[in-house]
Amino acid sequence: MPLTHLEQHEIEEIETAHPHAAAILPVTPLQREQLRHTLRTRHGADVCTLQMAYDLEGALDADALRTACRSLLERHPALRASFLLDHRAGPLQTIAREADLPWRFNDLSGMLGEDQQVWCTQLLEADRARRFDVTRPPLMRFTLVRLAPDHHVLLVSAHQALLDERSLTLLRAELFRLYEAGPEQSPSVPGAAFPEQLTHLARLHRQEHGVVGEVSRDKWTRGPEGFGPASSALVADVGGRLLPESHTTELGEERTDALRKTARHHGLTLGIVVRTAWGLVLRAHTGRDEFVFGATVPGRASDAPGAASLIGPFAHLVPVRFRAAAEDTLVDLAARLRDEDAVVRSLRRPDRENRENSDPAAGGGDLSDAHMAFHDAPFDPTALRRMGGVDVRGVDVRGGTHYPLSLDARASGAGLTLRLDHRTDRYDSIQARALAGRLVRELERLAATPDAAVGPVPHDGARVRPVPGPNAAR
Repeated sequence: MPLTHLEQHEIEEIETAHPHAAAILPVTPLQREQLRHTLRTRHGADVCTLQMAYDLEGALDADALRTACRSLLERHPALRASFLLDHRAGPLQTIAREADLPWRFNDLSGMLGEDQQVWCTQLLEADRARRFDVTRPPLMRFTLVRLAPDHHVLLVSAHQALLDERSLTLLRAELFRLYEAGPEQSPSVPGAAFPEQLTHLARLHRQEHGVVGEVSRDKWTRGPEGFGPASSALVADVGGRLLPESHTTELGEERTDALRKTARHHGLTLGIVVRTAWGLVLRAHTGRDEFVFGATVPGRASDAPGAASLIGPFAHLVPVRFRAAAEDTLVDLAARLRDEDAVVRSLRRPDRENRENSDPAAGGGDLSDAHMAFHDAPFDPTALRRMGGVDVRGVDVRGGTHYPLSLDARASGAGLTLRLDHRTDRYDSIQARALAGRLVRELERLAATPDAAVGPVPHDGARVRPVPGPNAAR
């Protein structure tokens, strides 16, 4: 309660309206952003719905799996969250004491061949298109599809405001453990862990409204010359279907090792090298030497009790100020991003209010036009291949992004996976492939010639223009 700064009469009003709420907590800055985009459209698929499809082979005990799913909801407060949207202080989240398990079972085992495949695909698409009512918990559901007596598909869908990247791996590991050993054999989750993590994120959020936030606003948003968003198209209310399309490129083990070697030699991380390459892509795309884009970074407090096993929304959004000059070397540009990243992480200033109220014509605009996330220990679909006596043949994770242009970079022992998500009302598949191709070339340039000059903004026709949006001038 203290984190919300509510008056006693307001707490009582909320408790009367929501008698099953065990706690009233603030939303994180990233949750606020996700809710804002969920509410942009009331119909059609929600870009913030995450779907995980587990392909299971073997003698599955459906009742035990259902019990394991119910235990997940009981053990983790974040999975029982819903949101109050109309409070004077802005969105709040309530944690229900308990929540009914949203569980569906579909038996397609009587179908054969192509008919079964068509029905299963339609079922998956229909599940992904079902919107969550963010005011009613839980914002998570489970669907088990039987294809044969020894072949099932488990769908786990959730609103992205419930989970960060690390939580995807934790959720799968815990679900498998609960199925195999049962909830009574699994270690408990510290009851105070979730509020303590929110305390940590609230501390970051309070900095947005204090002296540190004002310094950060001057440093990262106005600047001496002023600079605006990275993309040349602002986010617009487009209505209807907002699900992005994706273009994925694999940078193999050899090329990824070369990048890591360059990074280590110059005191950089692989994430900063990828961030530098992404900035160079956006520079070529926009024709500008200065801009800001958003980056999602881990936000959980690692020293809090239970942090290692806690499932919840513990990611944070920070601004990346990109400044390049033709005479800069690539490694100097990367080092500057590294040093400024350390400052931004200490300030934790997404600068949301300034961003949303700024005038695009005056060089402000929405900093969320372009975005990236880097994962050096990402959700691994090849890990945890057994669930009791059941083989996990594969995991398909499908999410969305409200950004017109977003890079999701994932490093593993096999290399670097680069997924470019793009809103189809802004970029078509040909444009996405062109941007992805430039990203690979910039990464190769950083690996091979880090001391080379950045060079002038390309004027060779490589600049990709976004598809005109519905609000574009005609």
